[in-house]
Amino acid sequence: MSTSTKRYRELMTMGIQATCQKCGHVETHICPKATGWSPSVWEMNCVACYRVNLAFDAYRPEHKSVTRQLREAFDDFLTASKLDELDARINELARCFDPLIENRECECGAVFSIAAKPRCKQCGEIIFDSYFHYA
Repeated sequence: MSTSTKRYRELMTMGIQATCQKCGHVETHICPKATGWSPSVWEMNCVACYRVNLAFDAYRPEHKSVTRQLREAFDDFLTASKLDELDARINELARCFDPLIENRECECGAVFSIAAKPRCKQCGEIIFDSYFHYA
Protein backbone atom coordinates (compact mmCIF):
# COMPACT_ATOMS: atom_id res chain seq x y z
CA MET A 1 0.00 0.00 0.00
CA SER A 2 1.40 3.40 -0.95
CA THR A 3 2.05 6.06 1.68
CA SER A 4 -0.61 8.33 0.19
CA THR A 5 -3.20 5.52 0.17
CA LYS A 6 -2.39 4.70 3.80
CA ARG A 7 -2.67 8.39 4.79
CA TYR A 8 -6.00 8.70 2.99
CA ARG A 9 -7.44 5.59 4.66
CA GLU A 10 -6.30 6.66 8.13
CA LEU A 11 -7.61 10.21 7.81
CA MET A 12 -10.98 9.08 6.44
CA THR A 13 -11.58 6.58 9.26
CA MET A 14 -14.68 7.39 11.29
CA GLY A 15 -13.96 7.37 15.01
CA ILE A 16 -10.16 7.31 14.94
CA GLN A 17 -8.43 7.56 18.29
CA ALA A 18 -6.41 10.54 19.48
CA THR A 19 -4.71 11.11 22.82
CA CYS A 20 -4.41 14.60 24.27
CA GLN A 21 -0.76 15.48 24.72
CA LYS A 22 -1.58 17.76 27.68
CA CYS A 23 -3.94 15.71 29.89
CA GLY A 24 -3.82 12.21 28.40
CA HIS A 25 -7.57 12.03 27.66
CA VAL A 26 -8.26 9.52 24.90
CA GLU A 27 -10.84 10.60 22.34
CA THR A 28 -12.13 7.75 20.21
CA HIS A 29 -14.46 9.72 17.98
CA ILE A 30 -12.27 11.89 15.78
CA CYS A 31 -14.10 11.91 12.43
CA PRO A 32 -13.55 13.55 9.06
CA LYS A 33 -15.86 16.45 8.21
CA ALA A 34 -18.40 16.30 5.39
CA THR A 35 -18.63 12.50 5.44
CA GLY A 36 -21.12 9.94 6.69
CA TRP A 37 -24.87 10.60 6.64
CA SER A 38 -24.58 14.25 5.58
CA PRO A 39 -21.57 14.64 3.28
CA SER A 40 -22.77 18.07 2.20
CA VAL A 41 -22.70 19.56 5.72
CA TRP A 42 -19.45 20.93 7.16
CA GLU A 43 -18.96 20.89 10.90
CA MET A 44 -17.07 23.79 12.45
CA ASN A 45 -15.08 23.46 15.64
CA CYS A 46 -15.03 26.06 18.40
CA VAL A 47 -11.76 27.99 18.70
CA ALA A 48 -11.65 27.43 22.47
CA CYS A 49 -13.53 24.26 23.43
CA TYR A 50 -14.63 20.85 22.12
CA ARG A 51 -18.03 21.91 20.77
CA VAL A 52 -19.01 21.56 17.10
CA ASN A 53 -21.51 23.51 15.00
CA LEU A 54 -23.08 22.23 11.78
CA ALA A 55 -22.30 25.38 9.86
CA PHE A 56 -22.24 25.03 6.09
CA ASP A 57 -24.62 23.20 3.80
CA ALA A 58 -23.48 22.71 0.19
CA TYR A 59 -27.07 22.88 -1.01
CA ARG A 60 -27.59 26.44 0.20
CA PRO A 61 -26.64 28.92 -2.56
CA GLU A 62 -24.72 31.22 -0.21
CA HIS A 63 -22.61 28.27 1.02
CA LYS A 64 -21.71 26.66 -2.33
CA SER A 65 -18.46 28.55 -2.81
CA VAL A 66 -17.09 27.84 0.67
CA THR A 67 -18.05 24.16 0.65
CA ARG A 68 -16.42 23.71 -2.76
CA GLN A 69 -13.21 25.39 -1.55
CA LEU A 70 -13.23 23.39 1.69
CA ARG A 71 -13.68 20.16 -0.26
CA GLU A 72 -10.74 21.05 -2.53
CA ALA A 73 -8.51 21.83 0.47
CA PHE A 74 -9.71 18.66 2.24
CA ASP A 75 -8.85 16.53 -0.80
CA ASP A 76 -5.38 18.08 -0.93
CA PHE A 77 -4.94 17.41 2.81
CA LEU A 78 -6.00 13.77 2.45
CA THR A 79 -3.51 13.18 -0.36
CA ALA A 80 -0.75 15.30 1.23
CA SER A 81 -0.81 17.75 -1.69
CA LYS A 82 -0.01 21.45 -1.25
CA LEU A 83 0.39 21.05 2.52
CA ASP A 84 2.73 24.05 2.62
CA GLU A 85 -0.19 26.23 1.41
CA LEU A 86 -2.83 24.75 3.72
CA ASP A 87 -2.64 27.17 6.66
CA ALA A 88 -2.85 30.21 4.38
CA ARG A 89 -5.75 28.72 2.40
CA ILE A 90 -7.74 27.86 5.52
CA ASN A 91 -7.07 31.20 7.21
CA GLU A 92 -8.24 33.04 4.08
CA LEU A 93 -11.40 30.92 3.94
CA ALA A 94 -12.00 31.66 7.62
CA ARG A 95 -11.54 35.39 7.05
CA CYS A 96 -14.03 35.39 4.17
CA PHE A 97 -16.61 32.85 5.30
CA ASP A 98 -16.62 32.68 9.12
CA PRO A 99 -19.18 35.53 9.16
CA LEU A 100 -21.62 33.21 7.32
CA ILE A 101 -21.58 30.63 10.14
CA GLU A 102 -25.02 30.55 11.70
CA ASN A 103 -25.09 30.59 15.50
CA ARG A 104 -21.40 31.44 15.39
CA GLU A 105 -21.07 32.07 19.11
CA CYS A 106 -20.34 28.96 21.17
CA GLU A 107 -21.84 28.24 24.59
CA CYS A 108 -18.37 28.82 26.07
CA GLY A 109 -18.33 32.42 24.78
CA ALA A 110 -15.83 31.83 21.96
CA VAL A 111 -16.74 31.37 18.29
CA PHE A 112 -16.85 28.60 15.69
CA SER A 113 -14.41 28.92 12.81
CA ILE A 114 -13.26 27.20 9.65
CA ALA A 115 -9.74 27.52 11.03
CA ALA A 116 -10.46 25.83 14.39
CA LYS A 117 -9.13 22.33 15.05
CA PRO A 118 -10.74 19.65 17.25
CA ARG A 119 -10.11 20.08 20.97
CA CYS A 120 -9.92 17.80 23.96
CA LYS A 121 -13.18 17.46 25.92
CA GLN A 122 -11.25 17.37 29.20
CA CYS A 123 -8.80 20.27 28.97
CA GLY A 124 -9.54 22.16 25.74
CA GLU A 125 -6.16 21.65 24.05
CA ILE A 126 -6.03 20.84 20.34
CA ILE A 127 -6.29 17.06 20.26
CA PHE A 128 -5.89 16.40 16.53
CA ASP A 129 -3.93 18.66 14.18
CA SER A 130 -6.46 18.92 11.36
CA TYR A 131 -8.84 21.55 10.05
CA PHE A 132 -10.86 18.73 8.51
CA HIS A 133 -11.82 16.61 11.53
CA TYR A 134 -14.03 17.05 14.56
CA ALA A 135 -14.32 15.26 17.89
